Amino acid sequence: MHVLRKFGLFAIASGLLVHAQPYPVLDDAIINEINAIGLTTFASLFPAILGTKTGFSLTNRLTIGTNSSLFIPSNDAFKELSLDTMDDELAAKIISYHIVQGNYYCNDTKNILAEDLPKTTIARTLLDDPDYVQLQKNLSQVLIWGRNKEVNGKPVVELLHQPSTTTVLASHLVQGYAIFVIDHVLTIPPKLSSVLDTPETSKLKDIVGSSKFHTTTPDRKSIRILEFFDGRDYLHGFTLFAPNNAAFDQLGQQFSELSPENVTLLLLNHAINRETLYSTDFAKSIYPSISGQATQFISNSSGTFVVSGEVTAKILSTDRLVKNGVMHLIDTVLTDFSQPPLKAAGEGGFCDDACDDFF
Repeated sequence: MHVLRKFGLFAIASGLLVHAQPYPVLDDAIINEINAIGLTTFASLFPAILGTKTGFSLTNRLTIGTNSSLFIPSNDAFKELSLDTMDDELAAKIISYHIVQGNYYCNDTKNILAEDLPKTTIARTLLDDPDYVQLQKNLSQVLIWGRNKEVNGKPVVELLHQPSTTTVLASHLVQGYAIFVIDHVLTIPPKLSSVLDTPETSKLKDIVGSSKFHTTTPDRKSIRILEFFDGRDYLHGFTLFAPNNAAFDQLGQQFSELSPENVTLLLLNHAINRETLYSTDFAKSIYPSISGQATQFISNSSGTFVVSGEVTAKILSTDRLVKNGVMHLIDTVLTDFSQPPLKAAGEGGFCDDACDDFF
């Protein structure tokens, strides 16, 4: 199928869909203004996806009101996609990740509303297809951005944790909708196995992907730990505190002396199930890890830390988005199971006498 084929644009009268037409669409005036500010590829693409299930849904949601923000790639940015051969449905899903709930245009500054890094803004997108996002309670995927004040002496708003540094080039208010022009097409968050594919987490990926270490699924199937995190049927919403390579180096010989069962307990102690805790959610609440240990957060002038039992780890990098959760990079392996375990929130994973003082 050819995503650049043209559909007719249908009018909306007084903000209401004209029922004689088969598809809900944005007013011609909006498409014309998007064209006028130079976003001609998007203006051509948007009506082309109306015939898809995803395109119909997201367009219908947009026509309800203007409380939305569209992050639209520039014409040059769209060259990153093979639009001539891309399936319409896939194109619609990619576009849905570029639309967030809430209008983030600031009338005073004529720019996007953004926090100065390291603070961030986190907003829900319209991407909620279970083939692409599997968060708790069927929540849609999020998009994260912040203002970097260190770029060439001029503040720049960046969309975070994208494969290429992605920035907001311009901000517009079009018929009440916030339109932000960006310099790359956004990438939908992948599985954990892909998120871990970085030099700083290579050791963790090797361990969780090893055939030596397993956990048990609700149907009593034994699978590798990475399969547990990646599998569609297991974790729907999780928070993972991922030790970097230096953290495993610091652990040294202790790790190699652990039994496979204790390695599993150790690794699952770094994850909270059914809670996708972004950096804006760090608070005084206490959460059980999948292994059952109490997990909480503290912040001071030195940064933000995760505390598990008697072990405290500094959070080095936050909000690395995963298809079914979020990952934060930490500098210390969370090894302490000495406290009485809380009831774990996880499916799979367990905690018994092996939790106590295995180091």
